[in-house]
Amino acid sequence: MTRWALPLLAALLACGTGMICGRAALHSVATRDAIGVVFGRGHLLALACGRGIYEADLERAGAERRGAGDNTGTNGQRRSDAAQDRLSEERLLLESTVSAQMAQSLAADEDISAAELASEVDLLRWQFPDERSWRAALGRSHLRLHRLRNDLAAQLRARHWLRRLVNPLHGTAAECRDFYNTHQERFLQPTRCRASHLFLAAPPETPPEIV
Repeated sequence: MTRWALPLLAALLACGTGMICGRAALHSVATRDAIGVVFGRGHLLALACGRGIYEADLERAGAERRGAGDNTGTNGQRRSDAAQDRLSEERLLLESTVSAQMAQSLAADEDISAAELASEVDLLRWQFPDERSWRAALGRSHLRLHRLRNDLAAQLRARHWLRRLVNPLHGTAAECRDFYNTHQERFLQPTRCRASHLFLAAPPETPPEIV
């Protein structure tokens, strides 16, 4: 009995030490950044409720936003302005991605129905003329249907969670009207004017009365 007890105890200690070291490593920003690079997700950009957001996640969010028609280009501006606008757009995109990830993490226990999830999938599917186009779009986004369903389910849970937080703040139409009537000064805006200046240059030989 003693002969088997020591190896078993050593194995248990080794497993416990490995689990503790592994957990500590996962909480290390440097380790998670290296893991993201190794597995092709790029560098770690942020942590939201313990979940990492990597460069690949930001690129995917940007592609989804462009695909939805949210064009925030800077055509006609100087290169420095365009670069500054691109940095601002990336910063806003990262902030919105972090916010979405935090909402999804906080809403992990929300219940959604299978019918509601199926309806969300159908809304996306019906945007394409046929199954081939639908599958091609999934491929361009590096998505499988299973992954898409999981993402949509997380978004639905976050939507339910946010709605549950916001709904108690909503008042009836009569309450909103009474609040407006008793606090009209909060809704007043000062008069604002927009002026445009048109400058027409005259050649040097133009008579003074024409100028």
